[in-house]
Order: sequence, then C-alpha cells, then structure tokens
Amino acid sequence: MRRAIAFGPVLLALLLLTSGCWDYRETDQLAIVYALGLDRVPGSESILLTVQVITPAAGKRSGASAAAGAESKSFTTLSGTGKSVFDAISRLGRKLPRRLYFAHTKIVIFGKTLAEAGLGDVLDALNRNPEIRSTTLMFATDGSAKRILTQSTPLERLPAKGLEMIAEKSKRNAFVPEVNLNSLNCRFDGVPGAAFLPLVQLVKDPGSPSGSGTGENLMISRTGIFAGERLVGILTRDESKGLMWLINRPQGQNVTLDGAGGTGVSALRILAGQTNIVPQVSESGITMEIQCSARANVRETETVGIDLNDPASLQKLEHEAEQVIKRQVEETVTDAESGLGADFVGFGRHVRAEYPAEWKRVEADWDDVFPSVRFEVVCRIKIVNTGVINNPSRSGAGKE
Repeated sequence: MRRAIAFGPVLLALLLLTSGCWDYRETDQLAIVYALGLDRVPGSESILLTVQVITPAAGKRSGASAAAGAESKSFTTLSGTGKSVFDAISRLGRKLPRRLYFAHTKIVIFGKTLAEAGLGDVLDALNRNPEIRSTTLMFATDGSAKRILTQSTPLERLPAKGLEMIAEKSKRNAFVPEVNLNSLNCRFDGVPGAAFLPLVQLVKDPGSPSGSGTGENLMISRTGIFAGERLVGILTRDESKGLMWLINRPQGQNVTLDGAGGTGVSALRILAGQTNIVPQVSESGITMEIQCSARANVRETETVGIDLNDPASLQKLEHEAEQVIKRQVEETVTDAESGLGADFVGFGRHVRAEYPAEWKRVEADWDDVFPSVRFEVVCRIKIVNTGVINNPSRSGAGKE
C-alpha cells in the first residue's frame, strides 16, 4: 500500500509528460489542394483563385459505378474570387463542406495578366501562408492559370500530377529551369532583382490521345522573364536552352546538329557541363567572358560521311555542337540586354562578387549599364562516348 502511494506522484508526473496531437486534423475534414492557380479577374483588380482538389477516396468504385465498370473522378477543380488571395480563399471556403488545406500543394501557376501586373502581393500572401511549403513549384503561363488547371493530361488521372511529371522531365532534359517558392524569393530579393519561371502552355496536337478532350496538351519548353516582379517577356525554346547554360544547369540537354560534315542530322546529349562567367572591368567598360564546357555522347547520327571511329570526324561534331550552344547563349544574352532589359542572366551578381567597388559605383544605374555590357562566349565540347553500332551508310532518301 505504501509502495502504491509512493508511486502515485510519479504516475501523475508521467501523465504530464505524455504528448498528444493538439492540432491534428482528420483528413475527412480537409479538402487537400494539389495545385493552385492565380489570375487577375478581367477588367478589375480582383484575384481569381483556382484550386485542384484531390477527391476523397479517388479511384474507389461505388456500387453503381462498379457495376458500370467506371471509376470516380480523382480531382475537382474549384474557383473563387476576392480582393486578395486570402480573401479569395476565404470566399471559396464558405461554399465548401471541408477546409481548403495547402500543406500538400505541389504547384502554383500565375496567369499572364496577373504576372504582367506584378507578383508582389500574391507572393507575400504565399509566403505568409504557413501551409504553403517553400519547395512548392512555381510556374507562369501565357494565358489563364484556370485554363491550365482544367486541362486533362493523358496517362495521368490527376492533371496536376501530370504537369508535375512534365516539369520534372523538362528539368531532367535541361529545357527550362526548375523554380520553387524559395528560389523565386531569392531571385527577386537578390542582385539584380530579375527572375524567371518555366512557362506552361497549351499546344494544339491533332494527334493527341482521345483522353485529352480538346486536342490540346500541356507543354513546358519556354521561360517567362520577370523584372521588378512583373512579367516582361518570354524566351524562345533556344533561348531557354541558352539560359540553362548561363545558370550552370545544362546536364541532360540534347544538342541537335544539322549535317556536321555531311548530310543528315546528329544529336548529342550533355553528360556533364559547366559554365564560368568571368567579368572584366576596364576603362572602356565591363566585359563578361562566358566559358561553357561539357562532356557529351552521341545519341543519334544520320550524317552520311561521318566516321565515328575517326577523331577528325568527332572533332567536326564537337565543333558544330560548340557553335550551336554558342549561338543559343548569345541569343539569350542579347535578348536580355537589348530586348527585355532585364539582367536575369546574373551579370550584376558576378560583378558584385569580383569587383565590389565597381559594383557600388554602378549599382544604382545598373538598369542603364547592363544593356551596354559586352560579352564573349567560348564553348568547349568533348565527345566521350560514340556508342558505335555501325556508321551511317545511306542518306534519308526513302524515309517518310
């Protein structure tokens, strides 16, 4: 009895140490948002918010649908408007039996009209929302974000998941950069305050699978450019590839060569690549030397007259690849300086790192100085694997 009395206070103390989930939420009370789209309501300052919500028990068959052999829809797309992002979320939430839950949001898409007006306020709302993760992927579009989120994708029952996989493939093939909320904040807050986002587009595809519904498919192969948090232009596909070199992420990129030393097409794949941007400051101004180097393998060749066992033939392929990459990088920088007037290539950051005194002198006028910065692109490509089965022995005649 005495022992039980002695252990009483100990047991009470242990009860105080036990923890519980004081803020837990049951999943049947939540509407889990997988993707979020933000647009400007036409003709007003209001925000149009679109969410793609995972349907509860998606994929499970009820009695009637099971008998018909059908599956329930795996997602629901909902929209609401408001004076701000939070106001739009609040207004949309009033119509729903469940609370919108953003902790599992993978994708945020900014519509063109909103992006051109500026992302400052909506980024502030995203950063202040404790459920939005800093790793959430950010995208722009040349149309409506709502239109993107209502577009079905072949092979994937959840369209936003399909878009996420397309984005992963585009990053792996070095078409466009991957940008999340954290990196976008760093770009806007850093030097010189310009940023970029992968651009989601709807493209006509007459041969698209019947499941796509409208004959359109989602594609990510171009890049939206932002200056002062506003969308100021869109890079071409080649310029987007050039950007991947300038930000030092060319691994996986395919380089297509037209008739290197013969007739036909060859393709190289970048196995590993690196870009060094070296600024030089002199009395005549600022010059940037862009040094691109990479190791590549031959993925395909239809070029007649090329012997892949001959070092001279490989040098021809390497030289043409260098010229293609050089042209893409030059086009990107030229567009940045002369077309868009936005230093999304990061020249200012390199000047600040190498010449801090010079940067202090030109920082306030960098928008005017940047277009006059001279540059030179030098490329060095080394083919390390030809994968030879046999050499091309015939032209493409007779091919359809």
